[in-house]
Amino acid sequence: GWLLAGTITAGFMVPGLSEHFAPFALPALFCMIVASLIPMARLKLEEVFSLEVDILKTVFWQLFVLPTIILAAAYLAKLDPSIVTLMAVTACAGSLFASPALADLLGLNQRKALQCMVLSTFIMPVSYFLFMTVIMHLEVDIELGNFVGRSGIFLMLPASMFLFYSAYAEELKDE
Repeated sequence: GWLLAGTITAGFMVPGLSEHFAPFALPALFCMIVASLIPMARLKLEEVFSLEVDILKTVFWQLFVLPTIILAAAYLAKLDPSIVTLMAVTACAGSLFASPALADLLGLNQRKALQCMVLSTFIMPVSYFLFMTVIMHLEVDIELGNFVGRSGIFLMLPASMFLFYSAYAEELKDE
């Protein structure tokens, strides 16, 4: 918690810090995702890939109910439309705080956190489209190729590495 608070504070207080570290953001995110998968390699694949009803409820709440509440509050508060748009984009985004690494630090269920993160990433464009076009009457341009490419890099590649490593981890477990 202190590390997160310290980095946010440093980002606001030190001019140019975010621009200096921006090139490292995507590689750091990739490393975080890969590292968060390692502790789960010894689980059976059925445990990792089984979806429970509470996972679906969590993702539905995160991507549809929470943005509805936030947009209703912003409407009642009569906020500037640009602020409302920023709030909607933030609310519709899949949360990095659902990552298994943070779940491990907090003593939560890593498998469920990972499932929420992956499922919300794939459903996020639907949430964006719904809130931006139907509710807010804005034009949305989701570049499908870019989304598929980043999903491949940040979800499919780590998943492939995880499956390869979990097969190796099974052999280690037997020895």
